[in-house]
Amino acid sequence: MCSVSCAAGTTNCSGVCRDLTTDNNNCGACGRVCPSGQVCSAGVCSVSCASGTTNCSGVCRDLTTDNANCGACGRVCAAGTVCSGGTCNVSCAAGTTNCSGVCRDLSSDNNNCGACARVCGAGTICSSGVCTVSCASGQTNCSGVCRNLLTDNANCGVCGRACAAGTVCSGGTCNVSCAAGTSNCSGVCRDLSSDNANCGACARVCPSGQVCASSVCTVSCGSGQTNCSGVCRDLTSDDSNCGVCGRVCPSGQVCQSSACVVACSAGLTNCSGVCRNLSSDNTNCGVCGRVCSAGQVCSAGVCSVTCAAGQTNCSGVCRDLQTDNANCGACARACSAGQACAAGTCVGQGALRFTLTWSTTGDMDLHVTPPCGTEIYFGRSTACGGTLDVDDTSQRGPENIYWPTSFTPGRYYVCPEAYTSAVANTTWTLVAIRGGVEVARRSGVRGRTDGSVVCSASFPGVIILDL
Repeated sequence: MCSVSCAAGTTNCSGVCRDLTTDNNNCGACGRVCPSGQVCSAGVCSVSCASGTTNCSGVCRDLTTDNANCGACGRVCAAGTVCSGGTCNVSCAAGTTNCSGVCRDLSSDNNNCGACARVCGAGTICSSGVCTVSCASGQTNCSGVCRNLLTDNANCGVCGRACAAGTVCSGGTCNVSCAAGTSNCSGVCRDLSSDNANCGACARVCPSGQVCASSVCTVSCGSGQTNCSGVCRDLTSDDSNCGVCGRVCPSGQVCQSSACVVACSAGLTNCSGVCRNLSSDNTNCGVCGRVCSAGQVCSAGVCSVTCAAGQTNCSGVCRDLQTDNANCGACARACSAGQACAAGTCVGQGALRFTLTWSTTGDMDLHVTPPCGTEIYFGRSTACGGTLDVDDTSQRGPENIYWPTSFTPGRYYVCPEAYTSAVANTTWTLVAIRGGVEVARRSGVRGRTDGSVVCSASFPGVIILDL
């Protein structure tokens, strides 16, 4: 923000330059007013003026320097002159300039650099009347940039003096003297300990596949390997060079992570000197030292919930995949709306359903004759509003016949029949579900093959349900 620039000996008080040593309204500080009958002298309100000042209309003035009271009260110096020694004049000492009545050295004054009131910005100083970069000790301003003239190849000794190709700047002089640890090779400083083109001596080039190390051309090893007597070795796993070249692991030990440890057979890992199976060890599950919590077991290197027989761990929760509608046959396999999970298969639920399962793989068939008298089975999958939606011919079921929305009350004949490929003496189970509630469960053994027989009251082992 722009502000009034006051001459030396004056202070900016609300945009006006004031002499706090003599101003009755700003005596010693802006806004401090002297009481009636007192004057401001040397910044203090008093009844008389200090030595060297004179009371001019109630204000103490220095008649030797006051432009408005020069030599006497009320004598004003003309424009362009200043009061010096009680006389109005325009003459400042050699090398200084009158700036608002104060003589300033424009060649070095940061607040009046080259001209009155020209202030140098932060980080710059006034030099020869120009604001320039302020450089640290040992550096010189070269066109606005600080340079070390002792070592700068582009400004060697003086700004703008560039060293020729093949020379370097040392002590402010261009020469071929290289820094410690380097040598002058055809005018260029080279590190003979690591330069592949100047290995141990200028122009000594290492062959392909080798690098310069300690001034000697040696085999170049890939990342993670170390040159051991001219052969690249992996010190993290090499039994003959474990951790360092030449360190051989004793019999029965192998090198792991640069340390000789007990050698474990395939599938096992050394945990603190003991071979562990990280895929199944409850105290070292997945990594050495990872202990599974109570109620968990280590499976495939992961601590997981241990489920009772007939249940499966689905995301940390034990589920019965035979009956769970949200995990039917497999975790996260959900049955659709209007279906239920039976024997791990999604079947139609509806208002009424009959579901058959059996104990051995083979082909058993579910036959149902509803009150309408028309049999529903694999040969006629839909009748009287009922539908056979699952027909298993090779496994253990289920087979399912259901009525999606409503059914006819009355007598239902239900027949578990063994087809030609069914195993004799197979145990079967039939469940009847009405409105989502189990109303009947029957089990039996089929001792013979029925083929395909009409389901009626005369069928051997018929189940008669009045629903």
